[in-house]
Amino acid sequence: MSAAPPTIYLLRFTGEDRPGLTADLTDTLAGHGVTVLDLNQAVIHQSLLLGMMVTLPPEAAGRDATLDAIRRAAERNELRLKTHPCPTPTTTGGSASRASRATS
Repeated sequence: MSAAPPTIYLLRFTGEDRPGLTADLTDTLAGHGVTVLDLNQAVIHQSLLLGMMVTLPPEAAGRDATLDAIRRAAERNELRLKTHPCPTPTTTGGSASRASRATS
């Protein structure tokens, strides 16, 4: 039996920027075996918008524990956090196949 694929999530952090903040968040992610697939950060007058697309454990217990750790890291850094599960791309109907049809 093959293992379930990891679950992809978009994490959006907002709040006041300060030195070491991104390092603390990524240390938390690394400590839970999270892989960062993409990252985008913007800072305007110390106001931070940090988006990360990450893989989380596929099983519910591991995923919930990881999300709890991420929420605690956001609270510790006085950040707001929004989490959004992302659909897994497929070869038969996901956005990747629509994009390939559009360029064909």
